[in-house]
Amino acid sequence: MQNSDTIENQPIQSEDQTQIHQNWAKTITYSTSNVVTPTNVEEIQAILRNPENKHIKAQGTGHTFNNIADTTHDGVLISLQNFKDVQVDDETVTFGSGVTYSELIQYVDKAGRALPNVPSLPHINVVGSMITATHGSGFKQPLMVAHVVAFDIVLPSGDLKHFKKDEEEDFFYYIHSFGSLGIIYRMTMKIEPSFQVFKAIYQDLDWSFFDDRETQDKIFQSCDYLSFFTDWKERKMTSVWKATKFIKDEDCPKYEDTFFNAEHIKTEHIHPVRGRDPSPCVFVGAGSWREKIYHFFPDAPPSSGGDESHTEFFIPYNNFKEALDALYDIREHFIHLVQVSELRFVCADDIPLSPAKGQNVVGFHWTWFRKHDEIIQVLPIIEETLAKFNPLPHYGKLFGLNGDILQERLGDDLAKLRDLIRKHDPEQKLVNNFTRKYLNLRQD
Repeated sequence: MQNSDTIENQPIQSEDQTQIHQNWAKTITYSTSNVVTPTNVEEIQAILRNPENKHIKAQGTGHTFNNIADTTHDGVLISLQNFKDVQVDDETVTFGSGVTYSELIQYVDKAGRALPNVPSLPHINVVGSMITATHGSGFKQPLMVAHVVAFDIVLPSGDLKHFKKDEEEDFFYYIHSFGSLGIIYRMTMKIEPSFQVFKAIYQDLDWSFFDDRETQDKIFQSCDYLSFFTDWKERKMTSVWKATKFIKDEDCPKYEDTFFNAEHIKTEHIHPVRGRDPSPCVFVGAGSWREKIYHFFPDAPPSSGGDESHTEFFIPYNNFKEALDALYDIREHFIHLVQVSELRFVCADDIPLSPAKGQNVVGFHWTWFRKHDEIIQVLPIIEETLAKFNPLPHYGKLFGLNGDILQERLGDDLAKLRDLIRKHDPEQKLVNNFTRKYLNLRQD
């Protein structure tokens, strides 16, 4: 077992916190100016037990693009930035709810271990990413939350409870409750022995290769981590980002000049948005998992530097090419608003409220220009086009699907979540307008 105390006390690079009155991209201004930053769990308990606090919500790094973390003008917004403890053991890592992936990666790597997967950018809050169904990519890679084995939570009553995955039937309901069943202040997830990653990037993969299902499967299974990017201008992936795990140097994959008809880039790195400065992006080639598994360097501005908003819908893998073609056919409605789209595979799970429950899916993600009003106008067109595939949204990004549609697609899972909220938070102190709207939860 690794020495947890030694790892915990080692200094690591800390990040500047997002302005807590706005989200990271400055597309959402939170309704309250009453922001508190507790330093221990007892202070969180006191906030929840104070009868004057009628509306409460917790916040991580603000990497959400809707009002999931908002409260009311007279509510309390809890910043969890002070909860930074990390303890690494052989098989798990336990961390506070203020920890980002870039911070967690440093701790885990120093212990000679690795996270099974990470999102595209490591700048985001880990616990927050579990709540919103964040994912990485890969044919064998599930949602990030699938790796969680335990958490500690302050319930709406102010009481504390420790949840273990193997012992609690409602384990994932509490995580996927949009923060409405309590404030998670500590979490434990599985880790594995350290590994290396070989990253390769190819440009201009023609979509025709997805017409044949056997070839489509071969493409998606060609590596451990896979991302496609497209700007929708042509029927092609503008870039394909492949990453393959290996342990021993002699097992390191070799460069291939082409991937089907796509050619390997001639430079050390590129940006997913064609023409943008590539300096924030990781290099191709071999290296430690902590250097290669994500897209953007931890100390560089991720994505489009915040000049953006995001949307993502999960489509059944079996409908991937059909959905791709359908979206291309309506591209004139959104092509002027999109910087780039990323498409990533997420493998099936049995997690309640998961967009991958019972089936493999592909996340269709849009990085928009920061034009909120125009995005809101085009979302119904996209959602109507995808409706026959019964898509589910990434809960932390912009979408317009109403509560009735989510009820239809999530069924008994959503009904059970509503019942749990009514039972454990009858005063709805942790419920906000976002939750009421998308869970069809009345305010009595």
